[in-house]
Amino acid sequence: MAVGAGLAFTFGNLAQDEGAVLAEWAFDQGWESAIVVPDNLLAYFQDVCNAFTTRWEELGGTVVGTEGFASFDGSVNNIPTAIGSAGDADVIALCTFPPDIGSAVGGIRDLGNDTPIVSPWSGDGTFWSPEDLSGFTFSTFASVFGDDPSPEVQALIEEMTARYSAPATGGFVTGSAMIQAIVSAVEATGGTDGAGLAEYLEGLSGLETLSGNINFSPDLHTVFGREYRIMTFEDGTPKFQELRAATSPAGIG
Repeated sequence: MAVGAGLAFTFGNLAQDEGAVLAEWAFDQGWESAIVVPDNLLAYFQDVCNAFTTRWEELGGTVVGTEGFASFDGSVNNIPTAIGSAGDADVIALCTFPPDIGSAVGGIRDLGNDTPIVSPWSGDGTFWSPEDLSGFTFSTFASVFGDDPSPEVQALIEEMTARYSAPATGGFVTGSAMIQAIVSAVEATGGTDGAGLAEYLEGLSGLETLSGNINFSPDLHTVFGREYRIMTFEDGTPKFQELRAATSPAGIG
C-alpha cells in the first residue's frame, strides 16, 4: 500500500520479526544447536534466516552449520546430504518456499533425519508437504485448519468457504488488516491526505486487526509485533500450538 510522498507499507511480516519469533519458540523447546538453511533467491528468506541466527545466538544457542541454496537451480537437492554432514543439531531453520521447500523437507526426511524443522509462513499449507509430515513448525497469520483461536478468523474462513473456496494459507487475513488500518488512519486524520495518513501509519502501535495487533514505525514499514500462529505438522496435518509474538525484531543491520 502506497501513501504520501511515495511511502509504501506492507501488511506482511517483517523478516527480522519472524526470524526472531521462530528462534525464541525453538529455544523454549529446550533446543540448543541449529543448522540454518537460507534460500538465497530472495533477500526476505536470507533476512529471516539471519534474524533467526542473531536471536538464537543472543539467547545462547549455537549454529553448527549454514547451508545455503537458491530456488529453481537444482541446488536444493544437495541440502539433505549437506545437512547430514554439518553435524548434529537440535533444530533446522529452513527459509524457503514451494516448490523447493517440498524437495528440501522431503529429502531430509527420506534420509531418515527426523530433526525438527522451523520455517516462516512460506511453509504454510499442505499443498507442498510430503505425506505424513511431522516435526515441521511454521509461523503464520492464521490457521486454516479449523483450530484458529480467533472466532472472527474462523467466521471469515467459513464465509469464504461458503461463497468461494477455503483459503489455502493464513495469508488471507492481511487484506482485512490493510482495510482496518486504512479505516483507522482516515478516521484518526479526518481525511485522505497522503502525508497525514503516512504520518499516522508510521506511529501505529498495537492496532487491533483480524491478523492480530500490528505496528509500524518511521523506519519499519512492514508489520512487526504481530502475534503469530505457531503451527506444527503432526502426521501430515498442521496443528495450532500457540499464539506468540517476538520480544522484538532481531537486529541484522
